[in-house]
Amino acid sequence: MGETELHWRDFLLSLKKGGMHGDKLITSDEHSGLLKAPRSALPGVPVQRYQALLQRNAVVYIPKADIREAVASDIRSMFNAPDHEEAERLLGKTVEKYRDKTAQLAVWMDGESASWFRVFCLSGEAWSDQYS
Repeated sequence: MGETELHWRDFLLSLKKGGMHGDKLITSDEHSGLLKAPRSALPGVPVQRYQALLQRNAVVYIPKADIREAVASDIRSMFNAPDHEEAERLLGKTVEKYRDKTAQLAVWMDGESASWFRVFCLSGEAWSDQYS
């Protein structure tokens, strides 16, 4: 069946039927089928994109090798923030920092950020459909 939404939905439902429970978060890459399937198979369970893949994806938007480590450090600081509010604050600061140096990176970060911070729902923060 491949990577289709139907395949992943059936897979997740088979795990659920087999006794999987207590689901808090799904971590995945950016396959569209896997990102969509949990909505019907595991409603209310957020999907978090792999943070390492997000960092690797950022490299595409960094035109100068000399700022790659700084960008990686800034992204890590967002992932290591103590809460969602601080992660969003750091994101805003980082987007502004790179807006003039590399506008494509800033636009990408701003557009992708909803898929970066779903993990914070595990720390007791309320989950919202705005992150779906």
